[in-house]
Amino acid sequence: MRNAHWMVVVGVLLMLVGALDAMEGAVLILAGSGLAAVGARLAHGRGEALLAWAFALLLSGVAAMVALTAAGGFGGDSGRSAWWGLLLLPYAAGWILGLAGATVWVMDDRDHPDRGQLAPR
Repeated sequence: MRNAHWMVVVGVLLMLVGALDAMEGAVLILAGSGLAAVGARLAHGRGEALLAWAFALLLSGVAAMVALTAAGGFGGDSGRSAWWGLLLLPYAAGWILGLAGATVWVMDDRDHPDRGQLAPR
């Protein structure tokens, strides 16, 4: 049974589906990243640290997006300069890092058939 492998795969699929509309899909992207990170952690793959960092970056980026949205946005007539948009960079960086970490994990998992079995270290 390869539960951890499927957790990573489903997590990446959620991240890809959420990217179709990055603002509305932020919850899907965050959930997918968390699922992929947990799956990689349970299976002890090589991309485990990358997926954990990706989740942390996505969490901070989504929190910044929610906070900026609640405050009325930035740029234009909001009274905040467009530089406030830099707070959203962790969201994009986390998404890219999540895909890279999942790719590393899947490639490592393919090289080691006993991985992904939820076995102890």
